[in-house]
Amino acid sequence: MNTPNPIREKDAEVTILARQTQGRRQTAAPDLHLDDSDDPIERRVYDSLRYALMSGKMLPGQMLTSRSLSEQLGVSQTPIMVALKRLEADHALQSRNRSAFYVAEPGKDEFREILDIRLTLEVMAIRRAVRNLGDEDIARLKQINRACGVEAGLPRAEMLEAVRAALAQNFRFHFEIYRHCGSTTLVELIERFWLRVGPMLHRYFGGSGAVAMPDLHEGIIAALERRDEEGAELALRYDLNAAFGAIVPQLPA
Repeated sequence: MNTPNPIREKDAEVTILARQTQGRRQTAAPDLHLDDSDDPIERRVYDSLRYALMSGKMLPGQMLTSRSLSEQLGVSQTPIMVALKRLEADHALQSRNRSAFYVAEPGKDEFREILDIRLTLEVMAIRRAVRNLGDEDIARLKQINRACGVEAGLPRAEMLEAVRAALAQNFRFHFEIYRHCGSTTLVELIERFWLRVGPMLHRYFGGSGAVAMPDLHEGIIAALERRDEEGAELALRYDLNAAFGAIVPQLPA
């Protein structure tokens, strides 16, 4: 999985505009980073935006402009546009004009279809991972899970960053498991759908997700400790379906 390493990344803030029902306003943008690898700049920009989408740094409906991304990342608009168009082809973004792209927000039927595909892929991954995860891996999952919640009642100004941080840990939790499945191809397929799901998980925190997410992960961890493939599958299904049940009422038909 080719995702930026936060220890090695060079910080660069990005201006992102949020599309609102009563117009547009500037909103707090997540930190995006370019890694210091030798990969082509187009790949590094794509990887940065891709990771931000999968890990919940971006919200459904947010607008990204090539100009602001170019200014903040310190690269020309050409690699930015290459990355944005590639993410549009991945169905993670939608374009409205030459240089503005919105984070896609699927409707209820499409979100249900995405869930069905995720269940097939992620269940396959976790069942394969059960026999490959060691005690140290499970201890790391427990540590990650402790950071997956958001304190109830936070001031509005603090809530967005708290949710982004929790969703980044949720992404880390799931892929810490999936990367032990023994199949790079399977992990890459799962990532394709997390591009669509990552931003949508912000809707989860509109309900009881702030409290429920770490608790749901506990069932997964317990099954992994028992090396119980069927139990891990059931716990993962419960986790994904719980998120779906909280999000789907908030989606357009």
